[in-house]
Amino acid sequence: MLVTELMRGEYIDKRENILLVGNSGTGKSHVATALGIVAGGQGKRVRFFRVTELITQLMEAVRYEVKIVLGKTDPSHIVRCIEYWDVERRRYPGYEHIAVLIAEDVTSRFLNVLSLMAGNVPMIAIQLNALKIGEHLVLDFVHVLNQTSLRNDDTNGGSGTEVPRSFWDAKVGPEIMSIAEGVCELAKEFSDREFIMACSKSHIAISEPGTRCRLAFVHPKQRYAHLSVKVAELDEWHGRFEEDGLPLSKRMLRLRVTLSPNDLKKHRDLLKKFL
Repeated sequence: MLVTELMRGEYIDKRENILLVGNSGTGKSHVATALGIVAGGQGKRVRFFRVTELITQLMEAVRYEVKIVLGKTDPSHIVRCIEYWDVERRRYPGYEHIAVLIAEDVTSRFLNVLSLMAGNVPMIAIQLNALKIGEHLVLDFVHVLNQTSLRNDDTNGGSGTEVPRSFWDAKVGPEIMSIAEGVCELAKEFSDREFIMACSKSHIAISEPGTRCRLAFVHPKQRYAHLSVKVAELDEWHGRFEEDGLPLSKRMLRLRVTLSPNDLKKHRDLLKKFL
């Protein structure tokens, strides 16, 4: 009966929160999803997050550089959008940056161009349509391109200018660098092979000297670091990290876990098995 009352949506107008408590598998997510669907049908704006996904987005510190275009896209619009993205990512290197192009008409020709460039520039393209329904004007936003992941070699170690360790020491400090050190030590514990920290401007690879073997990649940020590892059982490991409350995301065939220095100690056994 309580769920039926909640479906009326009065709690939204009263700005009241709902707390769903129960063991795993009791249907909390299903109830939350149902309430969200009903609220959407009532004209409310709805968004659903798992807690770990929400924490990940908050910690990601992503910035969107938006270019709004009237009419059809042309080459100058794309160039200015990318120029703005490049200026901002250089100005604020501690953040991840995504270029966003919003236009009334994204033609198929320029959509193809954007798709080609999206492997090197994380980009979102949105087409905005104005629809007249009766006496009302409705704005309809359509995702025509949503490619925010770089090519695998750009994000995971196939390229990048080599730098000394001092580059990262100066950029993020010793506390965050201790995460990369800890991952490297964990790698040495379960293997008789030697592993080192190979630093580039975009990441730190945990690699075997004299080979192309890259066990893992660490992407240091100002307050945390991303650990990226290629695994076969993506869904299984995704569930295990979620149970431990660690923020994570899937990228291509890799799982990317967000770690603080304390997480490395707290989840040492799980991370060792992960590597």
